Amino acid sequence: MGKCLLWVVVSVMVVYTWGSLGCFEEERIALLHLKTHITNNTYESSLVSWVDDKRSDCCKWSRVTCSNIMKRVVGLDLYSVRDERVGNWYINATVFLPFKQLNSLYLSGNNLAGVIENGGFDKLSKLRDLKVLGLSYNNLNRNILSSLNHLSSLKQLYLDGNPLDSPLNKSGQERLSGLSNLETLSMRSTKMEDNNVLSALNLKDFISLKDLCISSNKFQSFGPIKDGEEPKKLEMLSLSFNRFNKSIFQSLKRLPSLKYIYLTENDIHGRLHIHDIYSLSNLEALYLDRNYIEGFDTFASLSDGGRLTKLETLGLANNRLNNNIFKSLKGFSSLKFLYLIENDFHGPLQIQDINGLNNLVDLDLSYSIFEDFENATSPSGVSRDINNSSHLKLHLNNITCNNMSKLLQLLTTLSSVKSLSLRNNNITSLDAIHALRNISNLEELFLDYSYLHKDFLQSIGPMNSLKVLSASGTQLRGTLPNKGWCELRKLEELWFMENQLDGTLPPCLGNLTSLYQIDLSQNRFIGKLGSSSPLSALISLKYLFILSNSFEIPTSFSIFANHTNLRGIRANGNKAITETELQSWVPKFQLDFFTMSNCTGFQNLPTFLHYQHDLSVLDISRNSLEGEFPNWLLQNNTNLYYVLMNSNTFTGTLELLSHLNTDLSIFDVSNNKLSGKIPNNLTSTFSHIVTLNLSYNLFEGQIPSYLGNSKELLFLDLSNNSFTGEIPKELLIGGSSLKILKLSNNKLEGEIVQEFGYLSSLECFYLDGNNFTGTTLDSLSNIPFRILDISDNKFSGNIPRWMGHITSLEQLTLSKNHLEGPIPTEFCNLENLSILDLSENNLTGSIPSCLNPLSIKHVRLSKNQLSGQLTRAFFKSTTLVIFDLSHNDFVGTIPEWIDNFSGLSILQFLWVEHSSPQWKSF
Repeated sequence: MGKCLLWVVVSVMVVYTWGSLGCFEEERIALLHLKTHITNNTYESSLVSWVDDKRSDCCKWSRVTCSNIMKRVVGLDLYSVRDERVGNWYINATVFLPFKQLNSLYLSGNNLAGVIENGGFDKLSKLRDLKVLGLSYNNLNRNILSSLNHLSSLKQLYLDGNPLDSPLNKSGQERLSGLSNLETLSMRSTKMEDNNVLSALNLKDFISLKDLCISSNKFQSFGPIKDGEEPKKLEMLSLSFNRFNKSIFQSLKRLPSLKYIYLTENDIHGRLHIHDIYSLSNLEALYLDRNYIEGFDTFASLSDGGRLTKLETLGLANNRLNNNIFKSLKGFSSLKFLYLIENDFHGPLQIQDINGLNNLVDLDLSYSIFEDFENATSPSGVSRDINNSSHLKLHLNNITCNNMSKLLQLLTTLSSVKSLSLRNNNITSLDAIHALRNISNLEELFLDYSYLHKDFLQSIGPMNSLKVLSASGTQLRGTLPNKGWCELRKLEELWFMENQLDGTLPPCLGNLTSLYQIDLSQNRFIGKLGSSSPLSALISLKYLFILSNSFEIPTSFSIFANHTNLRGIRANGNKAITETELQSWVPKFQLDFFTMSNCTGFQNLPTFLHYQHDLSVLDISRNSLEGEFPNWLLQNNTNLYYVLMNSNTFTGTLELLSHLNTDLSIFDVSNNKLSGKIPNNLTSTFSHIVTLNLSYNLFEGQIPSYLGNSKELLFLDLSNNSFTGEIPKELLIGGSSLKILKLSNNKLEGEIVQEFGYLSSLECFYLDGNNFTGTTLDSLSNIPFRILDISDNKFSGNIPRWMGHITSLEQLTLSKNHLEGPIPTEFCNLENLSILDLSENNLTGSIPSCLNPLSIKHVRLSKNQLSGQLTRAFFKSTTLVIFDLSHNDFVGTIPEWIDNFSGLSILQFLWVEHSSPQWKSF
């Protein structure tokens, strides 16, 4: 017993010691070797955190996952880490062997084209724990399959997007086999040319396979599956976007374990034989959309369909079905979801056949063509109501029928309909509205973006069961009437957004006391939302949306003094009015969200906000709010996710309590008058911040180094403040996730040091309006910029040639520096440029004649020492709006092709010909 206890203590001490030191040294060295193998010693990769420093814990490096206790490398996510300029990658798989406990390896998106001799993927068979291998979106051909066959430990293999059988890739006829533990295999879009699936996959070996995806290839058949060779655990089969015909079901019936089959967009014609899928007794979902199916052979007896008792979802959208489809489906008694979108049914649909699907809960006939519905009649000629116990959601969006009124009248006999969607239709007759009103069990009615009769609102009530009415974007206009819709006493949700309704809210709205959600946004409503407003009577109200109207909203919000269920208010774009509160009130509700941005007259925060503690979304931006910054809002609401307080006139400092808010993602207090330093605990308090905008304030001091600890930060804007000093290296090293970094118009200084290279994900970089110096910018050379602005600094030397290789550049602004030398001819590669500003430097030479970005709009090259003739530069840039070459030393005449640029609004030259200056401006 004592020896066992001693062993446990020693083991714990060893684990603790290893854990405190980080990753294993041999694995750290192996990762550095792997990095060299990836980059080929030519271009830097995105693995900038992989540094040759023994103090650096490789378990904290990007793309690396280590086990929690032993700190062994168990996962490598190397998706798109190799620079595409290196070309094809021929891998030596032995570089992964030092990671003995590797569980998952993702190498997708790296131009991987094959393996070197004696370095094939079969070497990975020594990694007994390797369960997941991702090789998608590379340039592998079919020869790779033979080396993968040795990886018996694999459970998941992803080969999507590789041109396995492309004519450009010479390959053999290897097939994938032997992977007895494989559970998931995905080979989507691999250009497979085989006639049948089994010639590429030896499925009899895949005894553990559950999920197989081979969609978007050119397979025509599955191949014969012999008894005892079928994968008995296969549950999900994705065959969409191939060339299978209806004989595929002869093969599929040998796979009784299947639950989900996807056969969208194949070559399946005619009527399908039901008996071909009898044996699929576990089938739950079958998708046959976008084929040429005309229907199913009718069941010989209802017992025939009894074998498909688990089939709940059937997709037949965009086929060639006729109006007998429901009769041919009568044996699918367990169907719940039936999608028949975009079919031409040629005739009426029989309601008794629809009702025969007793368990149907969702039927979608949208974008289809049919005459109308037809109901069976009794021997006496009277229409029969057929009861269906299920609650049916019926989608008839954007349908084409002979008579909408008649169609809706017949729906009254489809008693199971509880939810009806008629979006994007023409419902302009009163008969159609009356028919809707007679669907007695209807609980939800969606009419959005349909054309409605002008008296729709007066005529729609009463509907005794209706709970949801949505009529957004239906061109409703005028004031809300005091009758009709106001009789919908059970209404719980009302959606009238995006209309042309005006006037004040009618008193009868207060009678709809069951309402808990109202959306009246984007209309023209007016009136004061005071104690006399009908909203004050709706004490069940939970969510109120009144954006973009002209309501007068008292900032006391006392209208909601008796509301206990209120959880959200969105009132952006209205008028705030200040009224004297006769007595203070304490709200009985706790809001989840409150947004009231861009409101005129909004100068002081509502008092009720002092009592809110559950806010997750707060938007009070673009108002005229004054006074000290409301730090108490941040301190009282510790679950804030989204905070916009920008574009006000708040003063004072930003102060945060020490409590942790792991939810806050977006924080914008820009364009105020905040001063002082950024709080030291900002990133420790907002530990998962994604967007941080402090621009256009009066912040000062140095940029805090701890901002580099925000590993999820994508957007950082500190521009237009008074920050001084250098950019902290900690921010650069830790900023590998940053997409946008704005530091414009501060008092920053320093040079472009090598740590800038860590900003490997940066797309937009604004450094303009500072005091940076130096002659080299090479640390920026491997960053995939779309926008680079380093104007108005003190950079000198030649423009780096590498800038012309960043083909993603859309805006390049280098103006107001001390740059010299020629414009690099490499700039001719920048085909996506829309803005090029090199003005106010000391550039010399001529403009490269090959510089012709097709989408460029602004070109500013003024105030340099450029010379020569314009020749053909920008000849093809017909989208130019601003073209400024003034204050240079060009000679010759202004090219005639300039007159073809009809979009030019500013054209300036200072041209010299025979020592006589010419000026042209328009």
